[in-house]
Parts: sequence; structure tokens; C-alpha cells
Amino acid sequence: AQDKRTKFQILKEAADILQNKLDNNLGALEHLARAFPLEPENSLIETRLVELAGELPATIEIDLNKSGTEDRDKEGEGEGEGKGEGGEGEGEGAQEKVTVSPWRIVAETIQNAAKEAEGDPRTVVHLKLLEAGVFESNLEDPEAAFAAYSAALALQQDNRQATEGVVRLGARLGRWSEAANGAVGFMKAVNDLEKPLLEEMQKVAEENQKYDDMVPALAEAMDNAEGFPPHLAFEVWYMIALWHRDKRENKEDAEKALLKAVSLDNNRADALRDLAALQKEHPGKPLFDTLRRLADVDPEDLDAIADAAETAAKDVGDRELTRATVNAVMGRAAAAWRGTTQAKGRKSPQEFVAWALEELVNDYLSADEPSAAVDLLVDASRLPFDEATKLSMRRRAGAIADEVMKDEGAAMELFRSVLSRAPKDLDAMEKLAALYEKTEHFAELLSLRQHELAELEPDADRRLFLRLEISRLVSEVEKRGGRVQALKKNLEEQPGHPESIQALVAVLDKDRHYEELVDVLTQQASELESLKRGAEAAGLWERVALVAETHLNRIDDAIKAYRRVVVLSTNPSSLDALARLYMDRDEPMEAVKWLEKRLEIAEPEDKPAVYLKLAKAHLASDSRSDAIRTMEEAFAEEAGCPELRDLLITLYREDKQWAELADILVKTLPEFKDKDTVVAHAREAAEIYNTKLSSPEKAVPALEQATTLVPEDKQM
Repeated sequence: AQDKRTKFQILKEAADILQNKLDNNLGALEHLARAFPLEPENSLIETRLVELAGELPATIEIDLNKSGTEDRDKEGEGEGEGKGEGGEGEGEGAQEKVTVSPWRIVAETIQNAAKEAEGDPRTVVHLKLLEAGVFESNLEDPEAAFAAYSAALALQQDNRQATEGVVRLGARLGRWSEAANGAVGFMKAVNDLEKPLLEEMQKVAEENQKYDDMVPALAEAMDNAEGFPPHLAFEVWYMIALWHRDKRENKEDAEKALLKAVSLDNNRADALRDLAALQKEHPGKPLFDTLRRLADVDPEDLDAIADAAETAAKDVGDRELTRATVNAVMGRAAAAWRGTTQAKGRKSPQEFVAWALEELVNDYLSADEPSAAVDLLVDASRLPFDEATKLSMRRRAGAIADEVMKDEGAAMELFRSVLSRAPKDLDAMEKLAALYEKTEHFAELLSLRQHELAELEPDADRRLFLRLEISRLVSEVEKRGGRVQALKKNLEEQPGHPESIQALVAVLDKDRHYEELVDVLTQQASELESLKRGAEAAGLWERVALVAETHLNRIDDAIKAYRRVVVLSTNPSSLDALARLYMDRDEPMEAVKWLEKRLEIAEPEDKPAVYLKLAKAHLASDSRSDAIRTMEEAFAEEAGCPELRDLLITLYREDKQWAELADILVKTLPEFKDKDTVVAHAREAAEIYNTKLSSPEKAVPALEQATTLVPEDKQM
């Protein structure tokens, strides 16, 4: 026969006769072995070859001069001629017999068929996989099986069977580079994390203690895998990092791998924590950056933000960075302590607040910023510390105002606020008495001494001293009383007389007679209201509120006065003050009411700040939905601001409002000057669109915008 089809039919029919009529399975196998390369895509012949090999003994004896290979077929096309009439006898001297496995014949046959099918990659892949299976399962030849699997994988990168074979046998043969490249190439091709492949490599490495070979090979494969999907690359690098750390005890390589992982997805708290743990062995700016990012990803983790602050102070040496981070600790811990947010950490929120307060006060004092230290202590005294701690803070603030700032007025106000809460505090009383004496506030000193004599039950010597003091002070007060009485007489005759009020305010303010000043202004404001002079009355009520709050710490009286102001006039500053005072008193729902009124009259340039205050008040009231609605309204009116934007992003992230989070991340990209933030937000938005919302097409504009803003980021 000259053509392949005819030759194939002859060989197939001969095999049928040998198998079915003559019960000669070996002969049938040999003829099919010659036929199959002629039609390598013929699945029926393929199946019969396998079945016949399975039915034959494990080893068989064959005559090489009559073997069923294609080469032998070519050599023996005229085999009948060599025998002549003598038949078999004439060729007996040339016979050469060997013992082989029938599966070896099958394997060689498949190899020949694959060569003949080279123009058809699909058929070649199929045959190479079949060949690999025979070598692996029937001939127990892993090297040959590995070669066949590798050939199939080279033609079809996304072939799971080929990949599994390369990974499984490559690992067992120590061919770690090929195994790793096979696994990485397959994951890239199918765009999925194939953990079973990586677990197979790990299993072999564990059994043979070959992590030092396996892990670097996988890392090299990842380094060379161009275009590998970032979300998958993160997972693989994270696994590599953990193997470096836990199996190889190579912390340096583990850190490098984790850095690659978090560069691909810096929103994974677990990876950031593992990276920070390694970086703590050589603390510096990289550790700070990791901890700060972790604190943003997990706002409830007070340990992360506190560790970042300590790193900034001790290892980075950046005062501004330290101060900003400690302030963040203070804010987050205080919010958690008030119950407006959740928190976790090695210490309670109260302990974190106390730590941050001490750090900040010491920092302000060392930086020659005592007024900031005083303000901070006063603000902190409004937090829910126990009363003794609150008083201690105000006493310390008073001492700083007196001894460091040389501001007697501020010091007196602070010590007065201590006495208003603890009337028998002798330390505050003596500090205040010394200040009154120094500034010649004899009326206030007189009241103070009278209070001590009447309420504190001093011993006999002290009583004698106090009575002598009172006698002296009465004389001093009488010397200064004439001018005030004259001005009050003017106001009796003409209520609201501007010049008389101004003069009286100047006198009483100079002498720090704030109680008397509040009484006079309250009386005048009430009289002007009764005379229907509302605008003038509003001005006086505002003065009453300012004095009551700032000088006497009489917050209830200040609130009452501010409420009168807003009844009588449209006054933005009074609405702001009411909201602030109610927030300080931990009554955020009341603050919301006044801030909503403030928003109604706000000028465009004031709206962002008002919206932010209103959103925070809603949060403090445990009304997250109202807070989010408020911030969304702000952005709808183009009245947002950076702090409001960051807060809204945090709330969307915490509430898993993925669509809204992705939208604001993309829309606000141009607002950020920090390139790392631009890249991080773009990646986060892309990840959300791709994995959370199943809308990968929406990720493209975010990434395009990021590459416009940060063109040098090649990975982006």
C-alpha cells in the first residue's frame, strides 16, 4: 500500500483478525502500534492500544525484527521476499528477541503519533498527556512523564492536567524552577489563585525538607511573571513571605516578599501586621509607614496607631510626624471611650488617652508651646475621666499658665474652675489667692478668704490669719467702689447706655470682677428686651455668654445667654457656640439641632466646616446613617473638605458600602498630592470593582486616572 489511509486500514484489519480470530493480543498490539501514527487523532485506536496493553502480561518477549514500530515497518515493507519458500526458517539466524513491557510499546507508539501530528497542537497536547500518564502510572518513569507533561504545557499554558503533572513530578524530581514556572504560568493564564498547586509544592517540600529550594524558585518565577494579576500576585507573595519566615526562618527574604505583597494590596491588615512584626527588628520610617497604613486600614486597632507614634518619636525623630500621630491616638481613643466608635488594643481607650495626653503635653512644653499644652489639658478634662483626674489636669494647666506663660488671667480662670468643682481644694485655693493678691483682685480674694473661713473649718491659728486678711481686704475693696457705682447709676437712668456699659465693662474686666460683670450685663440685656430693643439686647447677651464661659466656666449660664441671642437675631457665631458647648457636654443630639440651623444660614465658604461638624455630631449620637447622608449632601453641593472626605471614605469602608466607596475613591483622586495615596486609592477602587462588585470594566477609568496623576508608576 502506498497511501497512509490504505496502509492504516490494512493494519487495523490485521489487528482485528489477530485479536478476535486468532486470540493473539500481542500481534494485535504490534499492528495497532504501526497503524496509530498514521492516524494519530483516532481515539478508537488509542483506546484499543491501552486496553490491549492492560490485558497482556507485565512483560512480553518480542522479536525486534518484527516489532511494530514505524521504522521497522519501513525497513520490512518487502519482508515476504526475504523468506522465499523457506518461510520462517531462512530468517531464524537474524532473529533478535527482547523482553519489554507492553506499556513501553504503547508509550513509544504515542511518541511516534505525536511526531506525526506536529501540525495539530490540540492533538499533540492530548497525546503528550496520554504519554505522560503511561510513563507515570504504568511504567513508573517520572522523568519521562515529566518531559511529556512539560511538552504539553509548553503548547497549552492553561491546561490543568499538564500543569498538575509538571508541578507534582517537578517537585518530586527536584525540578523546582520548572514546577514553579508551571504553577505561576497556569495561574496567570486562568486568572485564578490555584492553591492546590502551591499546596502540592509545599507538601513535597515539607516531606523532603526542601523549602530552601522550593520557596526561592517560586519567588523567582513570580519576579519573572510579567502581567501577573495584582490581586493574585498579592496572595502568592504573601504565601512566599510566610514560608520564608516560618519554614526557612529567613526574616530578610520574608520582609522583601511582604513588601512586594503590600505594594500590590495595602488594604490587607493581616499582611501589614506580619510586615510590621518583621520591621520592628530594625525600626525606622518603613515601620512607621506600615503601622500608619495598618491604622488606616483597621481604625479600631489602637495598638497600631500608638506603635506608629512611638516609632515616629524614637526611631524616626520627626517631631511633626510624632505630634500628628499622637494626636490621632488621642482622637481615636477618645471617640472609643465615649462609645461613638469601637476599639481594640493592649490597653483600654482611657489608658491610651492618658498616654497620648502626657506625650503631647510634654512635647508642647519642650517645644515652647505652653498655651497648646494648657488648651489640651483643659479639653482633656472634659473627657469622662474620674473627677480627681479631671481636677488634676486643670490644676496642672493652671500651673503652666502661671509659671510658664506668666498669664495670670488664664491661671486664675483655671484655678477658679477647680474650686467650682471642688470647693475645699486647698492647693487650688492657695494658688488662686496668690494670683488675686498679685493682680490686686481684692474683692475676689476677700470672697475666697470668707469662703475658707466659713466652709473649711480651719484651725485656730488659721482663723486668726483669715480674719486679719478679711479686715485688710474689706478696706481695699471700699477704696475701689466709687467708679463702679457711678456707672451703674447711669444705667439705672438710661438702660443700655453704650458709653456707660463700655466703661463699666472696662473697669470690671480690668479688676477681673467677672461675677459682677455677668450680673450687670444680664440685667441690662433683660431690660433692653422688655423695651423691644432686640438687636442691642442680643449684643449684651452674647457678652454675657462669653464672660460666663471663658472666665467663670458657668456653662449653663453661657448656653442660656447664647439661646437668647439666637432668638433675638440671626447670629452664626452663637449657633456655632451652642453646638460646641453641647458637644463638650456630650449632648450631641442637641448640637445637631443647632448645627442644622447654622447650615441654613451658612455662606458657601463656611458650609464645609459646618457639614463636618454636623456629621461628627451625628456620629457622636450613634446616627451613622445620618452622618453619611450629611456628608453625601455636602459633596452633592460641592461643599466637601479633605477631613470630611477622609471621614466618609472611612465610614463607607467600615460599613462595606463598596459601590459608594469605589465611587468616592475615584472622584477624589485629583485632590491628593501624595502619590502613594493616589496609587493606594486607585488600587483599592480597582480591587473593589473587580472582586466586590464584579464590574472589572469600571476599574479601568480609575487606573487610567491614576497613571495620569502618577505616570512614573510602571506597575500601575
